[in-house]
Amino acid sequence: MALWAVLLGMFIVAYLRLGLQMWTGIRGLLVVVGLIVLGLSLNLARARSRTTRPRHYNLIEGIAVLGAVVGASLVSSVLGAPGGAQVSWGVAVAAASFLVAPLLGCAAWLGVRAR
Repeated sequence: MALWAVLLGMFIVAYLRLGLQMWTGIRGLLVVVGLIVLGLSLNLARARSRTTRPRHYNLIEGIAVLGAVVGASLVSSVLGAPGGAQVSWGVAVAAASFLVAPLLGCAAWLGVRAR
């Protein structure tokens, strides 16, 4: 789960740095294929996980991911063009860190619970 949070953070940084240019040409194809591979790997990793998840954990996890994605779109619209602003590295990393913090909290909670 922590790996997913880091990958989502890197995606948000790329979105804020490159904007819509990230989706055009070969770069867009690589991003889409990467997202498909990551989605499949999440399902495989989740099937092999031995951690007992509480009943409402999937809902909390989904809300954390949805909040990060919606937050990234709101941050990009506030900082510049609606399709993603070309912001500095520091602002992009700070925004991504703030947005994936709830998902990292979910990962930490699972790590503590698994021990």
